[in-house]
Amino acid sequence: MVAPMEVPEALSGPRLLRSCSAARCALGLTVLSLVASLTALVVTLTKQPPLPRTPLPLPRTPPPLPPAQQNYAQLVLKLNTSSINERKLDWYTNETIQGVYLGQSFEYSNKTLKVSVGGLYCIYTQINFTRNFGSTAKQEAMNASVLIHRHTADSSGSLPILTLPLDLSHRSKGTMPFKAVLYRLENNDRLHVTIKANNNGKHYGSLSSRDSFFGLFQILDTVPR
Repeated sequence: MVAPMEVPEALSGPRLLRSCSAARCALGLTVLSLVASLTALVVTLTKQPPLPRTPLPLPRTPPPLPPAQQNYAQLVLKLNTSSINERKLDWYTNETIQGVYLGQSFEYSNKTLKVSVGGLYCIYTQINFTRNFGSTAKQEAMNASVLIHRHTADSSGSLPILTLPLDLSHRSKGTMPFKAVLYRLENNDRLHVTIKANNNGKHYGSLSSRDSFFGLFQILDTVPR
């Protein structure tokens, strides 16, 4: 008879079961400890206040404009009468009125604008008018003109430097003509604006302050002659 094979003591049933149970317990404790640590980390992070957002940079103050761009004026037509008769036009200079701006290098008095700083300027005007047709309107040529005059510091006379025609006839399509010119002004030159019409006083139109203006801005400080 063959003798029964002996099982080593290390592999005997009860001791093997005890060894497996201990290993499982140790592994379970390790997993539970890891889960607890992760849970505590999540709770800690969620309780922390949110990081402050980086504030947006404030806009910097724009650099000052060069002198050539600061020399700018625009005046709005001031009417004592709306009729189109020959006269020197007056202008609003109060900057609380929409469209009015008077730079520091300009002075306005007695319907005349003084330009303290010479240079190359863009000078412009726009006049808003309405037509009033009479019984003889279709037989007569109905025109008027707005002129900008220049006075030099050493002359008492004036020279027209811009002429804006106003077509008062029924054939005209526009009632707000605009015109501009480039012109070199000297220090302390003066500008004024006049209006005149034909037809011996028969004027078939009226002026409006709305959208009527006169202005200029400097392009170059000096211009070669």
